[in-house]
Amino acid sequence: MSAALVLSLLVAALVFAAMASDRVAPHRAALAGAAVLLLSGALDGPGLMGVIGSPGLIIITGMMLVAAALEHTGLIDRFVRRLKAQVGRQPRRAWVHLYAGVLLGSAVLANTPMVVLAAPAVVALARQSGISVKPVLLPIVFLASLGGCLSLVGSSVNLIASESLLQAGLGGFGLFEFSLLGLLCAAGGVGFLALFGPRLMPIGDAPSAQLYEPERLMLGEHAVTAGDPLVGTAALEFLQRHAGVSILDCRREADTQSAADEPGRISLIADLRLRAGDRLLLEAPARWWIEQADLRQVDRAAAPIDVEVWVPPQSRWLGLPLAGLRLDRIHGIEVLGLSAAQGRAHWAKHRVQIGDRLLLRGSRPELERLLASEAALGPLQVERAGHATHRQWVAWLALAAAALPAIGWLSLPQAAVLAALIVMLGGAISRTQPLNRPSLRTLGLVFGMLAIGEALVGSGAVGLLADALEGSAGRVEPWLLLGLTLLIATLATEVLTNGAAVALLAPVVIPLCLHLGLDPRPFVVAVLFGASASFASPLAYQTNTYVHQIGGYRFADFLRVGVPLKLIVCLLCWYAIPRMWPLQAAA
Repeated sequence: MSAALVLSLLVAALVFAAMASDRVAPHRAALAGAAVLLLSGALDGPGLMGVIGSPGLIIITGMMLVAAALEHTGLIDRFVRRLKAQVGRQPRRAWVHLYAGVLLGSAVLANTPMVVLAAPAVVALARQSGISVKPVLLPIVFLASLGGCLSLVGSSVNLIASESLLQAGLGGFGLFEFSLLGLLCAAGGVGFLALFGPRLMPIGDAPSAQLYEPERLMLGEHAVTAGDPLVGTAALEFLQRHAGVSILDCRREADTQSAADEPGRISLIADLRLRAGDRLLLEAPARWWIEQADLRQVDRAAAPIDVEVWVPPQSRWLGLPLAGLRLDRIHGIEVLGLSAAQGRAHWAKHRVQIGDRLLLRGSRPELERLLASEAALGPLQVERAGHATHRQWVAWLALAAAALPAIGWLSLPQAAVLAALIVMLGGAISRTQPLNRPSLRTLGLVFGMLAIGEALVGSGAVGLLADALEGSAGRVEPWLLLGLTLLIATLATEVLTNGAAVALLAPVVIPLCLHLGLDPRPFVVAVLFGASASFASPLAYQTNTYVHQIGGYRFADFLRVGVPLKLIVCLLCWYAIPRMWPLQAAA
């Protein structure tokens, strides 16, 4: 057993473990693993160049530029404006058009930007229609995942699976090769959501449907000034006056009294007498922070508003400390409180994450300006300004170029490059940021996983795993092996990301099938569709996490709807795949 083989297996295991722990962003774990393999020599120069020039990476980059053009030129906002106008006249038809747009749009756009663009539109339509947000917001996650299976470019997962076939010397997937199966699964999923969704969906308004949630506990800092009536007051007396408020830290210039570090020191905080210059780290309901801001307000003529915003996957704030946002300097907006997406945050050390909620106070024009920049989303979401509407014809032309493989004129990589050139030469994307952060993270994930897959194949690790499984798999009927593949893939996607699940399973399934005399293609399709059915957990995919945060859903809400939907998709695939692709290899 060579050193490259051992290292490839070890790095792959550590990368997948990091993804499963949810402590490391998937793209960072994948890129770190690729870097280790490159530095160690387990991924050689030809292998690296093969990854960089892989058709999958070229296709996804080109389609992301097309998606950026659709957004930058205002075509997507134009669609949303038409829906808003239609709600008053034909509300049912407006909702059908919105959901159809998410389903079909996900066949062209990546899942994450599709959900991020659709979520504010769902909230706005729900408020305009006078209905609860929760029952109508959750379906967009499921529809985006189903729509991603309608074409090869609908999801990065599809391209990773296709690239696995190419690395094995087999032909990759065509643009619409599995579209019929995708339509079947989409029909089954939409039918299930239409018939049983109203009974299974959670009820009530999402927090995003109101300006802020009054009782949401938020972390914040309260500075004790020289004229503050708290000077000389015992902390215990402060707590007695303000029910529902907890003191986590009291920071002074000379030292820091912390109740969070040692439980036994809570009494020290309670007995402490406050003095000017103290900075109290408090956890209190949002309404309390707003009351305190009202007391501090000097200019009574001003009419600031308070709003709760949440951090989307494409936010430029991600990874920045709270002080680094500089909202007070740029927009004159005060950050009153923070509700962290994961665990209890430390005010001074916290770095912004996807799903974080910030309670902001400022003038309405400045808040709308902030929300229009998409650094944060909220109930005051407005149409984005600065669209290059005069370049919409460029976006349409790029879409037409991307569709040329459907008539056999160009190959998929050629069409992706042509579409990208049209977008860039036509000026249909932002000069300062052609691709947003989710797109860059997706590219990083795809590149990292392809590099790890190349190292596993080149070192012989994949062949070793396939040989180890051949004995037990050879005694299983092909149709049963297909069902087991679907089951393993759909369970793995709830622990790993769907891209990681495909990158892990597809390279193993292909040589295993070749050794057993089976055609790998239907089994890779099973891996693809099983991994795409990431419906049962808010942690399974970043779009699930995003909607879970902005909608205020519980884990059980995803289980109640996602598990039967996952079962329907897997059963449909188990029935249809052998009828669309023969399981036995051609003689």
